[in-house]
Amino acid sequence: MTDKNHPVRSGALAPWMLWTLVWLTGGAVVAGIFLWPDDSPQLPRAVSPDAPVIEITGVEPVLRDKQGRTVWALKAGRITLSASRLVLVAEDVRRGVYYRDGKPFLIWQAKRLNLNNITRDVTADGEVSATGPDGFSIRAAKATWSHEKQEVRCDAPVKATLRGATFTAPGLIYQAQTGRLLCSEQSHTETKGLAVDAARVSYDTRTGILRSEQAHGVTQELTIDAGSVVYDTRSGLIRCAQVSRAVTHGFTISAADVSYDMRSGVLRCGRDVNIETSGATLRGGSAVVDTRARKVSITNGLEVRVQPDPALLKSLPNLSAAR
Repeated sequence: MTDKNHPVRSGALAPWMLWTLVWLTGGAVVAGIFLWPDDSPQLPRAVSPDAPVIEITGVEPVLRDKQGRTVWALKAGRITLSASRLVLVAEDVRRGVYYRDGKPFLIWQAKRLNLNNITRDVTADGEVSATGPDGFSIRAAKATWSHEKQEVRCDAPVKATLRGATFTAPGLIYQAQTGRLLCSEQSHTETKGLAVDAARVSYDTRTGILRSEQAHGVTQELTIDAGSVVYDTRSGLIRCAQVSRAVTHGFTISAADVSYDMRSGVLRCGRDVNIETSGATLRGGSAVVDTRARKVSITNGLEVRVQPDPALLKSLPNLSAAR
């Protein structure tokens, strides 16, 4: 009599087990396409015109290198892998994490993110934001990441932060390997009591030095226009060269070079000093101005020109008429 339940013979596979094996094998192949890309430099393989393009939704792919270390992890509404496996396109990227040395390094959000599977370069478009170490962040319409150079580049208007400094610029470059940020066009920067509008700006997180050229700088006590302004954010010392105009507490100063200590309020002028204050012009080789005590010390050839107060002149008797 035959058993209606068809018991499985020893060593045979039940139909459900066979189909499960087929699905798992197929899933492993698809996952392998996304999870284990070959990171060695190579040219794209020739692809047949009718080769399929893979589209996947509802998954969170992880890309790893040959050593099994995570390189990218994505959460996106839709992901497309080109037939050549060269480009992965993620749309509505809610969270794209770039890993360096196996640890999260940059976290991205964007409407669209293109990832080159060989170079690992990234182009992000549409409401792009990225955050990283040292308080780094950007917001822009477009940004790119160069894996080889280890740098973020924005060639569109961008707002950025780095180590407590904020930048608003037409474009910038962030060098992740060195911790430097560069603005090559007219930009606005604010950091630790100093606001600067300048033609070019660089900020080095390792040294805490902010450099700006053709700059207009403002602190709580000083306004300055100079060919260059170098601000040590750690010591609070500002060094300026080719100072065309510096204004502080009733003093208007021009000099070849000026240094200003934000902590003490002492301003030192190195050469070719010209100071205007309270109706007098003071000229000399060098000067020290205590802006808070309202005191000036000039050395090396002091020249003083006094301009009388017009109100005082009107109060004096008309000596020529009395003669």
